[in-house]
Amino acid sequence: MFSKLFQRKKKFVSGPIQGRLLLRMGVYWVLYHVILWHALFIFRYVEYRVESTTTGAYKPIGELYDQFTLDYYPIIFCAVFALPIVLVDLMNLTHRIAGPLVRFQHALRALIAGEDVQQVGLRKGDLLIEFQGEFNKYLDFLNQQKKAEAEEKARMTSGEEELLIEVDQLRKCVHDALENAGAGSEADCSEEDTVISASTPEA
Repeated sequence: MFSKLFQRKKKFVSGPIQGRLLLRMGVYWVLYHVILWHALFIFRYVEYRVESTTTGAYKPIGELYDQFTLDYYPIIFCAVFALPIVLVDLMNLTHRIAGPLVRFQHALRALIAGEDVQQVGLRKGDLLIEFQGEFNKYLDFLNQQKKAEAEEKARMTSGEEELLIEVDQLRKCVHDALENAGAGSEADCSEEDTVISASTPEA
């Protein structure tokens, strides 16, 4: 089965999805702690100014900032230490979304290449389970169509097969003409491609 052809072992499987989310989370983490750090300093500065009105002591803001850094520097260490933990957990979470999307992508590429895809199975804990069910229903529909077409083709006579080939050629010619109409060019359709034999194939 196709589900066994693609076994996800890596946690980072999609740069556009996981990379952007991890980068944005890292930026938000840094901004949050920069804002928190300076909000605490402003609160400490206002508190000191209120105290200085009664004590008469005064320190410049630069000295206060240095003292504040010495008092609260553990916050910086905690933020730096916790960031990798948050990013790893986020990568595991996004892997449950990006992994199934990559698997669906592989299935679609296999269909385009003309390969048979029976079912797409997701791993335990993956998200997009609802989409998996609908996707597999579509695969069942395609496989039933292929089976019906193969059975119908097996019952065709040689004359019916020639007529079907002519119909496919005409359909392709019309499709090419519609695509080329927007570009102002004419489709290159020969008489053999556009004219279906008027004779009815013998049964």
